[in-house]
Amino acid sequence: MAIAAIALTGYGPAWGSYALFQLAAFVLADEFYSIVLGPDARRERWVGMGYIAGVTAVAWWAPAWAPTILLLGAPILLTTALFSSAPVHVLGPRSAFLVTGAYYLGLPLACLMGITAMTSGPHYLLALFATIFAGDTGAFFAGRFLGKTKLYEKISPNKTREGLVGGALASVLGFFIVIRLFELPIPTTDAALLGLGCGLAGAIGDLVESMFKRSFNVKDSGAKLPGHGGLLDRVDGLLFGAPILWTYLVHTGVL
Repeated sequence: MAIAAIALTGYGPAWGSYALFQLAAFVLADEFYSIVLGPDARRERWVGMGYIAGVTAVAWWAPAWAPTILLLGAPILLTTALFSSAPVHVLGPRSAFLVTGAYYLGLPLACLMGITAMTSGPHYLLALFATIFAGDTGAFFAGRFLGKTKLYEKISPNKTREGLVGGALASVLGFFIVIRLFELPIPTTDAALLGLGCGLAGAIGDLVESMFKRSFNVKDSGAKLPGHGGLLDRVDGLLFGAPILWTYLVHTGVL
């Protein structure tokens, strides 16, 4: 799936890339809001999904306006929750989760599209994918064979500190392989720090999604990927890694 996504965003038509991002935005928003809002908040869920779809559209077709629509998120979504027929004691939590979803999903999606639009953007996107997924793989094997000390048991009982270290090292390696393969102009020290930073951010993103699922007694974010759960289960690390890479590329002029 990752290879197909990179191929489409890097070599496919613009409308195909946009369609992929918009589909991902819709699925991620549906999964997240289904977890945190529940079945009784259909109106709020659809408004939240529509807002995130709007962020995706603006970030792709009119990126200069992306900060504006992100700033408008809280007023739009809080107003939606305010004028609801639901009992007043549920309005506060619903409004908080609506706004959380807007920035938890909308901001990283905007960053991913910003990276894709850059010169050599698909290659940087591939580097991010390699960093996050190599980190997941490294953490799994390091934790399986070396893991002894629990990382954060109340959130994710199976994760270990040894797995975190193994995942971080694998993330750095994954990032290095891609930037050297495509000769991307990132200095060695920066590459090491970026790989480490994005890898650790991905690990935190995984824990954050686990926190939401455990809080609502949900095992998987969805059932759209047999054997893997939902799309959010697969890209939770990317959501935290994307803003770090985008910030570096924009503010260092490495485009």
